[in-house]
Order: sequence, then structure tokens, then C-alpha cells
Amino acid sequence: MMIIINSILPVFLLIFLGWACTRTGLFSKNQSATLNNYAYYIALPVLIFQSLSKTDLGHLISSKFVLVNIIAVVLVVCLIFGFGSIFKFKKKSLGMLTVACFLGNVAFIGIPFHLLLFGQEGSILSSLSAAVITFLASTLGIYLIEGGKYDLNSLKNKLSFLKQIVLKPIVLAVVISLIFSLFKINLPSPLEKVLEIIAASTAAVSLFAVGIFIYGNSLKEKLGLTLLLSCGSLILMPLIAWIVTLLLPLNKMETAVTILQAGMPLATMNFIFAHQFHIEEKLIANTILLSTVLSAITLPLLVWLLV
Repeated sequence: MMIIINSILPVFLLIFLGWACTRTGLFSKNQSATLNNYAYYIALPVLIFQSLSKTDLGHLISSKFVLVNIIAVVLVVCLIFGFGSIFKFKKKSLGMLTVACFLGNVAFIGIPFHLLLFGQEGSILSSLSAAVITFLASTLGIYLIEGGKYDLNSLKNKLSFLKQIVLKPIVLAVVISLIFSLFKINLPSPLEKVLEIIAASTAAVSLFAVGIFIYGNSLKEKLGLTLLLSCGSLILMPLIAWIVTLLLPLNKMETAVTILQAGMPLATMNFIFAHQFHIEEKLIANTILLSTVLSAITLPLLVWLLV
């Protein structure tokens, strides 16, 4: 239980710090946008680059563990889009809600959580899982979110949309990081240190921005949808991951890491997307908070079932 508390308590403290600074007048609500711009255009691309550029592409391509993680995400995307189409959700909102369901806090909470739970091997597996999910969120996720804004019936519109996607900072970061990984390019040590500092700031800045944003918001607003989205992240996603591991069996630790990573609360990267594209910002901010609270119940249950 202490592992879980140590993993999620910093999330609450950083969100509370942002809220408290806004409450006391040190920050204003509109400064959330400034911090979010820093996270979206600078910190998050650097974090993605730092993560993926050090990933072994050969291991990624040949790993059954990676394949299971990818299939779980794709199945959740298909399921939620099917559900959303039946109930006629707006495409723009549906894309954001779909990404929120599979984009859990697999790095900031997930990696240290698995390090404490399983040791170094757990840290390696969770880092690999985090890299895969980050890659999917940065590519497939942007497509799902932005796709609802475009008429993709003509070839011209499709090419224009593809250009818009490729030029997104986080997609460019993915492309550049994969080139660095493929050709094993190393940066000079001083530059590497600068990137490490920037990457390390991502979680703190984005969580602080969430705290600023939720100040003055009613947590009761869209409470039903907030709870439903939290359940999608904490229950549906690990359930789908478990089903995939039954169809494509992994060893015990790989199975546990896959399911536990799938059951992490919403990542702050979701708020960065929601704020940047002006889609369901209040809902996503509230769900980050609620899902993190509820994960104090769901994560121990998953650990008890799996370990």
C-alpha cells in the first residue's frame, strides 16, 4: 500500500500546489495556458525524444510484450469509437475521450511504481510500455483528436490533414527520436543534460497547470461522465489488456506490468492535449484528479490479483 501512496501522493501535492497558488493570488487562471504552451511545445516533445531515442528499435519490433500493449490500445480505441458512434458523440470530443481512456500515467506514476514493486526488471518493462503508449498517443492519439475537425472525404483534405499531423511538435519529436534510435546518434553531454532537465519538468509543470485550471471549477460538473471516463481508464483498459494476455500469453511479470500499466490513472498529457486543442478541458482536468483518487483503490486490487 505504501508503494501506491508514494506513487500517487506527488500527483495530488502538485495539483494542490497549483490550486493553492491560484487561490492565494500568486497565479491567475489564464497562466494555466502559458504553462500548458511550455509543456506542449517544449517539455513534452523533449520528454518523448528522451524516452524514445533511447529505446532499442529491434527489441520493440520483435517483442511480444510490445505487441500485446499495442493490441490492447487498438482494441480499446475500436470499442470506444464504436460505443461513441452508437450514442452519437461529437467526433472531436470522442477522439479526446478515447485517448484519455488508454493514455494512463504510465511514466510519472507507472515507472517508479513498478520499480518499487518488481525491481529493475519491472522498471525496464514499464519504461518499454510507457514508450509504446507515448508513441501511440503522440501519433494515433493526435489523429483521433484532430480527425474530428476535418472533412477527410477528398484526397486533398487527407493530404492537408496528414501534413498538419506530421508538423505537430510531439509527432516531430517521435520522428526525430526514432531516427536517433535507429542510427544510434548520441548528443553532446551538455545538451543531453539540458534535455534531461527540460524533460524532468514536464510532470511538475503540467500537474501545476491542472491545479491552476481546476481552481473555481465545480467537480460536480459532468460528474457522471467524469466517473465513466475514470472507470474506462482504471477498469476497462486493464480488463482489455488482461483479455489480450490470455490470447497472447506472456510470462508472469510481463503480464502483471501490462495490466497494471493499463490501469494507471489519467496522465497529465491528456490535459496538455485537451487544453491545447480546446476539447473537454474541465472534464479531463477533473478526471485526472478523480481517477488518481480512485486508483488508490483499484491499483491495490490489481496488485492483489496479479502478484
